[in-house]
Amino acid sequence: MFHFCSIPYVATTCLNFGQTMTGWGTSLTRWTLPEKFQLSLDKTLLRAFGRMNFKVRIISKAARYGIKLYMLTDARTAFVLGVIVYTGKATYAEATTESTKKTVQVVQKLCEPFRGTFQTVYIDRFYTSVDLLKQLEDMNLYVTGTVLSNRVPRTMTLGKTSKEFRAMKRGECAKHRLKYKTQKGERKSAGLVVWKDRGPVLCLTNDTSTAPTDICKRRSIGGIIDIDRPKVIAKYNQFMGGVDVADKRRLFVDSTVAQTFFLFVRRGHIKRMCAL
Repeated sequence: MFHFCSIPYVATTCLNFGQTMTGWGTSLTRWTLPEKFQLSLDKTLLRAFGRMNFKVRIISKAARYGIKLYMLTDARTAFVLGVIVYTGKATYAEATTESTKKTVQVVQKLCEPFRGTFQTVYIDRFYTSVDLLKQLEDMNLYVTGTVLSNRVPRTMTLGKTSKEFRAMKRGECAKHRLKYKTQKGERKSAGLVVWKDRGPVLCLTNDTSTAPTDICKRRSIGGIIDIDRPKVIAKYNQFMGGVDVADKRRLFVDSTVAQTFFLFVRRGHIKRMCAL
């Protein structure tokens, strides 16, 4: 938990802190991570108080108010590998082309130390796009993540109110092949899955095959039922939670420290130390 109170140049300090954390996490990957590891990228909120121009409010997070961090972790161990501190417009470079979009810049910066490792980066629909696939393809990295319907061709999506989607049963999916060109001009393809759960779930990947399926459990009116699910979505659910696990551990430590401090105050230890 941070507390800033009119500290000058706090944005520059946070940027340096993020660069230090990224370098420190990257240097430890050689002896802390296994040879085959999965990368998970997401944003988180660090609880902070004080006057800051870049303090944000995110209702879905436990902290509600604080500093937004873009975090890259190992999906299996939740080990933090890189951090970018959001400090407003200064966080991003000026976006002049599609390849320099804000979301693409964030993923590129965090994944730069892993260039050429042929690892898979699991991201959510806020970051996933065809432009990101092109950029990470040149870095020899793969992408698997959910995607917004407006970031893929309309012919490959199914609206929630469309006749085709209503005709599908829960657990059925439609599979497409998305073709694109990399920055080097090479022709590549990625798989797009439109899976029907309660609503349409779109998953884009250039790493995993979209053909295999497995069984998952879902709640229904008659109780818990078994439905089919593409394995690419199962892998996404398995490896996407690295940042969330890191948040849980951090919040547990914060609550433990707060409880310990409360017990010290209640038992009079603080008053005794002040008296001495």
